[in-house]
Amino acid sequence: MRSMTGYGQAVVESRWCRVSVTVRTVNHKILDIALRLPEAYRQEEARIREHIGLQLKRGRVEIRFDIEDRRQHDAQIELNRTLIDQLSSAIKSWKGTGVVVGELTLRDLIRIPDAIRITTEQAGADSEMVEQLFSALDEALATAGEARHFEGEKLHHRISELLGVMSTKVSAIEAQESEIVKDLSDRYNQRLGELELGDLRVEESRIAQEIALMIEKADVREEIDRLHTHVEHFKAAMRQDGPVGRRLDFLTQEMFRELTTLATKCRHTSVTQLAIDGKLHCEQIREQVQNLE
Repeated sequence: MRSMTGYGQAVVESRWCRVSVTVRTVNHKILDIALRLPEAYRQEEARIREHIGLQLKRGRVEIRFDIEDRRQHDAQIELNRTLIDQLSSAIKSWKGTGVVVGELTLRDLIRIPDAIRITTEQAGADSEMVEQLFSALDEALATAGEARHFEGEKLHHRISELLGVMSTKVSAIEAQESEIVKDLSDRYNQRLGELELGDLRVEESRIAQEIALMIEKADVREEIDRLHTHVEHFKAAMRQDGPVGRRLDFLTQEMFRELTTLATKCRHTSVTQLAIDGKLHCEQIREQVQNLE
């Protein structure tokens, strides 16, 4: 079991470049990948996404690539001659007024916006640099994976505890099943006895039929059996490798539904309270399950 929360970072350096990759993952219903990738590597985006998808199945994945290109590139210097000519002409006219002293220098031009434009030709990423990128990505994903596994182990322990408590509640309800039937029968007979104190008389066959019908409506055996089955399926899923979050979330919803039905059908006070407690623990299980991949 793995959590969807993790963090990883890796740096790979060579003579030609330095690649730094940061991976952050958080909870999400599906796999949602957000990349911050230098423009020179945009052609690799589809491949990167596919590579990530082979290792992660769920979660919001934010990955940042910082790449320092250490190759030598030719620089191009472009002078804004129109602007420089206008400045030179202005300086000559200002000299007579004492506003300007001296000539226009290169240092002055560098300080003037748009007077000099320096551009460096950026070459595209070569195969060696792309290889470095994927190497750093794998290292960062592996580190994030270790963090997700560690968090998953903690979630496994917590979920197991909650599941055990909920199972205890279901077993306690099951132990009272015969008492529930007896209580229903006694209450119905008591009510009929009160009616017979007056002029109303009810045939015994009718009484037996009504009692049987009431017990059938309040019977929770089917819900208890399904709850036991869901718990066993839940435990089996927790022992599986790979992403199990969605399956466990579905099973949790099913257990919650059975507990709700059970609490509605049975009006026995202690059983209703046990069912409510079971629903509370079931909801806590679901909160934890939603953190799993």
